[in-house]
Amino acid sequence: MAETTKETNENTAKDNKKSKKGLIIGCVVAAVILIAAIIALVVINPFKKVNMVGKYDLTSLVSDGEDQSSSLDLMKAFGLTYEIEITDDKNGKMNVLGEEINFTYDGKQFHFEMPTSEDDEGDSVEVTKTDSDYTFKDDKITLKYDNSEMVFSKKND
Repeated sequence: MAETTKETNENTAKDNKKSKKGLIIGCVVAAVILIAAIIALVVINPFKKVNMVGKYDLTSLVSDGEDQSSSLDLMKAFGLTYEIEITDDKNGKMNVLGEEINFTYDGKQFHFEMPTSEDDEGDSVEVTKTDSDYTFKDDKITLKYDNSEMVFSKKND
């Protein structure tokens, strides 16, 4: 009987060592996962606010599948430009060949408001609203509308 009790005590001591070892390994694994998650949040930071505020020039134009970018330099030589200015978190204006178009934007689209008719004093009477999908990456705004894609690059002012 004394031998059985001794064997039981030895088995209990071995089981305790195994559970302590398992607990330590579990804690180490949990710590490694926690550290990896913290590093990912610091490096990737999905909560980082994107700052688009600034002025942008049209640097690439594809219309109906054809690259029209080569004509942009010629247009600039004649003073014909396409520019975007983001003025704050939700507003901006686009200069299209001298005509200014105001817009608002959210995380996916620019919402343009284009005057379609004016009264005798030049004030807008009717406004057409148009939405364009956009992406923002590497200080470039890519607008997609109908069969066109325009890329605007941030100016270095």
